Amino acid sequence: QIAESTSNHLLFKNQQSWARGRHLYVRFVFDTSEAMGMNMVTIATGKICDWLEDQVSDVKLIALSSNVCSDKKDNLINSFYGRGYWAQAEAWLSEDVLQTVLKTTSDQLVAAHVQKNLIGSNVAGSFSQNAQVANVLAGIFLATGQDPAHVVEGSRAFLSVTKESDGVYVALTLPNLNLGTIGGGTYLPSQKEARELIGMGELKADQLVAVTAVSCLAGELSLLASLTEKSLAHAHQTLAR
Repeated sequence: QIAESTSNHLLFKNQQSWARGRHLYVRFVFDTSEAMGMNMVTIATGKICDWLEDQVSDVKLIALSSNVCSDKKDNLINSFYGRGYWAQAEAWLSEDVLQTVLKTTSDQLVAAHVQKNLIGSNVAGSFSQNAQVANVLAGIFLATGQDPAHVVEGSRAFLSVTKESDGVYVALTLPNLNLGTIGGGTYLPSQKEARELIGMGELKADQLVAVTAVSCLAGELSLLASLTEKSLAHAHQTLAR
């Protein structure tokens, strides 16, 4: 009741907590409807903490944000519990499509994925297994009025590439997409126009999430295919100047 009194668009869902000595770290979970909702959540959590301090004399708030959220920082907790939207884009590509469109084969695509996204990421100590999700996220976030700093946790994404009979199955899992269609920079004219172009009219938040996930998967396939046919450096030299 305390949280939901602060906004007509916010729903309190649950909370998780972890004790460290005399300190308790509480992670509140809300549904913020069409908004990305960081400001809504901050205000609601502040009200809850004010109430707790009033009700329990020996409880003292040290900081409204404890980094357990975890906002705009590399972390594992959001991969486990989610933050924002969870999305997964999937596709099956025939051997014919791989060869005629992407100029590669299923064997080459799988090998590039394993050596780059899985083993290469392990060598680097990376917790993500993807090729370039941040590139696509940054473009979509800027174009549609999102907070670009959320690319940090949004780019923690996991690609699967599995060879099947006469083709490959590919899937990209994105557990932390902080997107909205109201609030923040979404009201800016160019950003609103971009969302309308994507949605052929009014665009809902979950639709924007779906478009983002599919776009990121397309980017993954494009880069992996380019690596297998050794065109990446040439493409940059020709097109990126």
